[in-house]
Amino acid sequence: MFLDLTQVTATHHASSLPPIILLHHLFVRGHPQLKLPMNLWNWTEDKYSSWLDEHEDSEAYALLAKCADIYAEEVTRKGEKEFCVEYPSIKSVLANIVGK
Repeated sequence: MFLDLTQVTATHHASSLPPIILLHHLFVRGHPQLKLPMNLWNWTEDKYSSWLDEHEDSEAYALLAKCADIYAEEVTRKGEKEFCVEYPSIKSVLANIVGK
């Protein structure tokens, strides 16, 4: 998981990782504005963990996609020209999950 970003998301490196773990890693590795649900909605780690246990993977992916979208909206609102390097990787992993 501590490979170069292109290696982290490469199929042959990431295939043994559950997508939810890979996504969380990319969020944590990313810019501080790229926040996990517990940070966006001020949930405790226990509450977020419980939420993940009580919901389908598809719901967790949708929640993480919403977090990524909120980040992108904030970057755009501030007039910044680029997203953090992890953002396209997050979108790519999410797109691959939806495509399955």
